[in-house]
Amino acid sequence: MQPLTSPFNTEDKLRPAQDFFFTKTTKNSYVRVDSNDLLYVQAAGSSVEIFTSQSKYILSANLNSFCSQFPHPSLLRIHRSYVVNILKVLEIEDNYLILKENAVPIGRSYREKVAAAFFRLQAD
Repeated sequence: MQPLTSPFNTEDKLRPAQDFFFTKTTKNSYVRVDSNDLLYVQAAGSSVEIFTSQSKYILSANLNSFCSQFPHPSLLRIHRSYVVNILKVLEIEDNYLILKENAVPIGRSYREKVAAAFFRLQAD
């Protein structure tokens, strides 16, 4: 039997998916962001903007770093600058995913991966 490892052990490369994370809002304050509330994440230079159904947070990390620190199964990279929560996609229109009031572009090199992530009924 294998010993249990702490989810906070930084030496572990593979951790079970968490349904939330904490991000810094002020000098001494952190807010919990649930994966259910997460709409999408956008790269903004050397930081990312995390958009939820209620708020926007800025994290001082690049998009690759965010994806590796929070590898949630409902998050999908759809563009070099965007990651979306596929459970929040309302519509696929041309080369955009529609989430609430936002249209997020699908990058050319990500189109096949995006198409594979969504089940679509085919006409007879």
